Amino acid sequence: MHKSKLIEIIRALEPKERKHFEDWLLSPYFNKNEQLLRLYKYILKYKSNDFTGKQIAKENTFKYLFKREKYSDQKLRNLMRKLTELLEQFLIYEEMESNKRLQSRLLVIAYQKRFLTKLFQQQVKQAKKELEKLKIKDIEYYYDLYLLEDKLYSFKLRQNDADAGNALQKMTKVLDYHYLSNKLRYCCAMLNMQSVFSVDIEVHLLEEILAYLDNHPLDDIPTIGFYHRLYLLIKNADEQQYFTLKAMLSGEPELAVEELRHIHIALFNFCNLELKSGRTEFLREIFDLFQLGLGLELYVEEGFITPPMFYRNAVMAALRSGELEWAEQFINEYKDKLRPEIRESLYSYCLAAYYFYKQEYRETLFHLLSFDFQNPYNYIEHKILLAETYYELEEDEALEGLIHATRTYLRRNTKIPDHFKQPYMNFFKIVVKLLKVRYGEDKVMGELPQLLVDTQQLVAKEWLTEKVNGIGVK
Repeated sequence: MHKSKLIEIIRALEPKERKHFEDWLLSPYFNKNEQLLRLYKYILKYKSNDFTGKQIAKENTFKYLFKREKYSDQKLRNLMRKLTELLEQFLIYEEMESNKRLQSRLLVIAYQKRFLTKLFQQQVKQAKKELEKLKIKDIEYYYDLYLLEDKLYSFKLRQNDADAGNALQKMTKVLDYHYLSNKLRYCCAMLNMQSVFSVDIEVHLLEEILAYLDNHPLDDIPTIGFYHRLYLLIKNADEQQYFTLKAMLSGEPELAVEELRHIHIALFNFCNLELKSGRTEFLREIFDLFQLGLGLELYVEEGFITPPMFYRNAVMAALRSGELEWAEQFINEYKDKLRPEIRESLYSYCLAAYYFYKQEYRETLFHLLSFDFQNPYNYIEHKILLAETYYELEEDEALEGLIHATRTYLRRNTKIPDHFKQPYMNFFKIVVKLLKVRYGEDKVMGELPQLLVDTQQLVAKEWLTEKVNGIGVK
């Protein structure tokens, strides 16, 4: 029973929602079956063990509900199904309660269905007025406006209103804005997917849309202007579009946080590609983007940094840009915005990185050895920094053991794709050669500069380059 859909949903409810659902079951309008309320309250009695205890096994639950009756799996299943249905209705209601725009649209539909002409017109006017008050004119704004204009057009058409033609034109214009915004957004997502996963995705009508926008610019519609420029940035690696989009984000963009986040990530991706091509000035751009993202609160949801790697990446961008003081302040100021289950591990890693850039390697080692990571990406990044620290401290025996253990982990872990593993394997390959030079194998010394040039997939290339260039320099 603890693996059922019913328990899965109840487990996900907040305490306040659980109490509200109990009130829902107490209302005869929603529920007339007393057994459903008894079942729900019985389940809640065992929430302390995450609803997995033997008390809510099917047989025990049935015995509580039906006393001396012979166990019937079907009878219990039917009761659970009915309670699940009521719970889903409750969730729909809760979502509607939190969505005033949806409530407004539903009221428009209710008045229209009941031929309450005056109330319908008043409600449409009020709903459009509330939409116009919104500071953010995002894709959902145009969708909501389209639905209202559609209802108004249908109403006028049914009334043989002479203004039906004008209403139709308004409706189709708003629909165009919604469609073009969404189409451009998904085209940007498709381009990103093609570059990351090397897959071919067919995109219909794109050339026609781009040609239309060339002849009929719609930059005054924020969602279209942003996504059109974003598409050109991703498709053509257009540097001018990058700086234009960055400037637009630095202003007061009339977009939802989710849309701003998509654009922000695309700007990151562009900077990373430019950095990989050798344009080191984009390292500073990456740091600037992190500051911009923090200012717009793009990566803080419900009080926590989401995704948590934003915390680590922001620190690394600051350190690589020489902003050590900013990094230290950020590490401590935003620690409590990390989710509790990963807080100490990420905090320790970032402190270790901070001390590494300060060349305080013993302090680095202390923080690195305090925690370990289970997530493969975090685990390997942890080992990379640990390897760099061992090398700096000339802890060669520990470094050799680490290299062997991490290489073995990478080879055996079938859940990690090869394209993810290779940059790390290449890192350890070069570190092994650096150790050989340290041990006096001078012939390896001449191989390293060219090996760095030839190795395309490589992490920590800046550090490796520094170590290779420093060979023989005292």
